[in-house]
Amino acid sequence: MVPPAVSLDLCAIKTVGYVAEPVGVAVRMQRAGHMLLRDDQLIGLLEATVVHPFAAQIVARLSTGPGSHWNRDGESQLGRDARFSALQYRQPREKQASDGGVIEKHSRAADLAEATSRANAEAIVFEAIAQKLSSIFVIAIGEIEPSKHPSHYGVDSLVAVELRNMISLQAAADVSTFSILQSQSLGALASEIVSKSRYTEMM
Repeated sequence: MVPPAVSLDLCAIKTVGYVAEPVGVAVRMQRAGHMLLRDDQLIGLLEATVVHPFAAQIVARLSTGPGSHWNRDGESQLGRDARFSALQYRQPREKQASDGGVIEKHSRAADLAEATSRANAEAIVFEAIAQKLSSIFVIAIGEIEPSKHPSHYGVDSLVAVELRNMISLQAAADVSTFSILQSQSLGALASEIVSKSRYTEMM
């Protein structure tokens, strides 16, 4: 019987090696469609190859989310090679007719992936939170301030669950309902979400 063999197709490790040292290397790799591995994720993959030795190949951290790496004229092979097109994230589109034309709205995920700074990303996340609270409590978005505690607007455990689900869907971040309820402010919550979002890992 032929012994099992597993091929691990790994990207760079975030905290060690060449990528962790020179400034800008990690950012360039992310733009090319690579999602860098943490140490614990690498160990988990190695463990999986031992536990499941008949999985012929494991591809790690290839970014299928929205971003500039899908541009056909960009530097990433993902956008230039049609063989990868089936992996591309298909963002939901909201269309509305206006003057005989069509207006397309960017998804929140795409906006986050294309954020140019942490402050920009936090503003995008806060806007999403404010829109959600506005729709739940029927209050104007302009009345929702980042400095206010979630409970100021009536956020309880049920609303926190709705916010958590929205955060998971739109920002690809795992934030507990406890964290939402205990956040010092909505702005602090937005900052925590950006820190945990899969779309803003390099910020």
